[in-house]
Amino acid sequence: MLRIILVTVLLASSAIATNFTLCTDGGAPPITVTVTGCAEPPCNFASGANISITVTFTVVKAVTILLPHALATVLGLTIEYNLNQPDACKQLIGSNCPLGQGMSATYQMSMQIPKVMFKVIFVLKFFLVDQSGERVTCFQLNGVVS
Repeated sequence: MLRIILVTVLLASSAIATNFTLCTDGGAPPITVTVTGCAEPPCNFASGANISITVTFTVVKAVTILLPHALATVLGLTIEYNLNQPDACKQLIGSNCPLGQGMSATYQMSMQIPKVMFKVIFVLKFFLVDQSGERVTCFQLNGVVS
């Protein structure tokens, strides 16, 4: 019985929505963001860990293509993080592209935290771009890798 309770608590805690910061340079805020193991930024990640990010969003116009982007800013230097998942439409849960105006969808991705030798503080900006190159949704969160 104790195992069942423990497993239930662990599963529930891993599905808690993560607080995020709005992007100031375009893209509607998502409805919810869930990052495994992080409810309140700064998110603490172990070097080399695999994490899952789930983003629920609403499109303001019809979307036929979704391309994911992640930018990491460390020590004032911003680099694009290679997600190895170029087609976000294939990562949608319970829906597919095209998405009609006003539809909500949930995107899920996995990524590996880079292996580092020392503590790294970063800002992650994640956004989805449509067929016109416009941001569909965007969020930022602070994190620490150690």
